[in-house]
Amino acid sequence: MVIFHGTRRRLGAEKLHYHSTVLVKYNATAYMNDSLFEKYITNYLIPTLGGHPTLFTLDLMGSHKTPTVLQLLWTHNITPSLIPAGCTSLVQPLDVSVNKLFKELMWDLTDEKIFDLESAEDFEKQTARDCKVMTTHCVGEAFNQFYSLKAHVIKTSF
Repeated sequence: MVIFHGTRRRLGAEKLHYHSTVLVKYNATAYMNDSLFEKYITNYLIPTLGGHPTLFTLDLMGSHKTPTVLQLLWTHNITPSLIPAGCTSLVQPLDVSVNKLFKELMWDLTDEKIFDLESAEDFEKQTARDCKVMTTHCVGEAFNQFYSLKAHVIKTSF
């Protein structure tokens, strides 16, 4: 999921250009909030997991630990693992082994997209719409590459 700043009122055909596998949401802060997180869990996480017992690692962001979210997770056989502040890099294998690799793919793909623009002048002509579309494609392509090339990392991290 990518969260952009805005209300979606002026999207027009922009959303048709987003990467097909990337979920895009909008809000005033461009941050995850309680409502978006609950919808994400209900509409995407729960159906994907299909009732299988799951460990879900979360940091202490406010929307991750609301009573509604915690109850929703427990009800669907998802055990939340809340990582204490300041301990993420010490106890969370995802940050050390998975997120780092994913972010590196994102940086590489973003750099490639920018370098594909023939000059600095072309890059400066990019609109906010162009940047949002590019972001969704970089996220989608990074996920596809990570999943096909590095899925074993997730399994071996635990």
